[in-house]
Amino acid sequence: MANSRRDYVDLPGSERAAHPLATIEHAPVDPEEHATVTIVPANPAAIPAIIAFATENHLTTSIEHGFVKATGRLEDLQAAFDIQLSLAVTDTGRTFRHRGGPVRIPAHLLNAITAVLGLDNREQAQPRLRRVIAAAMPNAFTPTQVASLYHFPAGDGAGRTIDIIELGGGFSNVDLQHAGLDPSLVTAVSVDGASNSYTGDPNSADGEVALDIQVIGGIAPKARQRVYFAPNTDAGFLDAVAASLHATPPPDSVSISWGAPESNWTQQARNAMDAVFAQLVAKGIPVFAASGDGGSADGTGSDVTDFPASAPHATGCGGTVLAGSGTTITSEVAWPGSGGGVSKVFPAPAYQSGLGLSGRGVPDISGDAAPQSGYTVFVGSTSPLTFGGTSAVAPLWAGLTALLVGALGHAVGDLNTKLYPLIGTTALRDITSGTNGGFSAKAGWDAVTGCGTPVGQELLTRLGQQPPVSGPVGTWDVNANGFPGVLSIPSIDAQGNLGANCTIFGQRIFGFWSTSAQMLTFMRIISPSDPSTFQVYTGYLMQPQPGSGFLVSLAGSFEAFRGGGGVAQRPLYGWDAQRRAG
Repeated sequence: MANSRRDYVDLPGSERAAHPLATIEHAPVDPEEHATVTIVPANPAAIPAIIAFATENHLTTSIEHGFVKATGRLEDLQAAFDIQLSLAVTDTGRTFRHRGGPVRIPAHLLNAITAVLGLDNREQAQPRLRRVIAAAMPNAFTPTQVASLYHFPAGDGAGRTIDIIELGGGFSNVDLQHAGLDPSLVTAVSVDGASNSYTGDPNSADGEVALDIQVIGGIAPKARQRVYFAPNTDAGFLDAVAASLHATPPPDSVSISWGAPESNWTQQARNAMDAVFAQLVAKGIPVFAASGDGGSADGTGSDVTDFPASAPHATGCGGTVLAGSGTTITSEVAWPGSGGGVSKVFPAPAYQSGLGLSGRGVPDISGDAAPQSGYTVFVGSTSPLTFGGTSAVAPLWAGLTALLVGALGHAVGDLNTKLYPLIGTTALRDITSGTNGGFSAKAGWDAVTGCGTPVGQELLTRLGQQPPVSGPVGTWDVNANGFPGVLSIPSIDAQGNLGANCTIFGQRIFGFWSTSAQMLTFMRIISPSDPSTFQVYTGYLMQPQPGSGFLVSLAGSFEAFRGGGGVAQRPLYGWDAQRRAG
């Protein structure tokens, strides 16, 4: 059991409310049981101090995707974070570790740690899908038919990659083949020990996984899909998204069909998740998140918004009821189950500044989600079932993004900032009828269907008229591990190679710029007479929100190579750069 420590302080935003549907047994957890927590550092420079703290508390550590993973006995974890863990049982009979109140950390680490996740391992989110009992509804569509109704641009997604986040369930190659997909293009990625756990039960999370994969596959059948399976905890969810951020090749879009009301999350978890989303968006990768299927109340007793759809750097996906055939839509109205509203924890972002909102408005866009006009999906049977929910809209837009990237030849960039100026244009179909309980669809943005549903080819045309996200050509003021200097990139050729006269700290560099990933990689040779001493820099272009007042920046890490053979040193440092005006 943890004892209160005077040299400790509360970690801001870590307060955890009691589980509303669980019985707290107040029995202590097994002190010898082992667990792993995810510690989010405030910046890379804080990692050594965090590791030293963990080691002092008998925890073993590793660094994964920029986070510190600390593993040890529950007795040591409780002492390290000055908390008490108890066993709890949910209304469904699941036993989990429960904590209440804040996580506590040493006072000297207050500016070094922003989140500690995974001590409490309650289920964090639920899939946002609805399954119709009947095997196949007469008004159901295949994903390809929905793409035709929304006039998606031509293409098959070849060469593109889409990442899907799953917190349970699994898929089978047989189901994919029944849906006409190539199983070799779908890969399961294990996160924190979770794996592809297929049972064939359409009422389980398998239904969610099948819906996500088969909607994307129907739209972009030759795109590669990476399905990240993670534990359904706040730590597992964050770790899965971070794994996508650091994946090679980077995805063209990320689809998330799991969520929960904002109040079910700690502030530290919400902020940590949106920080990873911000890094994805900075690389030109949109994150599509289902807005929920419980209307404006999201399964609660009052109007709330669903997270992560409410994250400022996510693209929240609402739902409609769709009717039509071929390429002609005969009717489209708001679906009553579409989650939406105004966030109580996030302010309105700059791209919503003209809407007069008191907080972040959800959703941003929408698409067919109603079960009665849902999607045919194969799960454990040769006959299709019909699924709906905003769970279908996130992969719908993720698949569309793959087609857009293929046609544009570059990443879509910060999609939210590009979508809102398109309200009222032919690129978005404005939905003006229907309600989700607390809000009604209307002309322009609304808290049921957002900016509207896509008109794919028109959207491609509009995005093609906008210049791609600015590349790194120019002069930059650099801070490399505390050493100031200048990065000069006068030119980049059509293939992305840096020009011959590019320099950092006045020394020649050789490198490459990836437009699709918005990533800069270059090598600096410290001394021409000593080729074994050099540095390799990797950084991403960070685009600030319009009107924020911040400058375009580059940020990343560099390895400093010294010596050769078995005695070679390769320390890792951070660097960032601000573009000079003019």
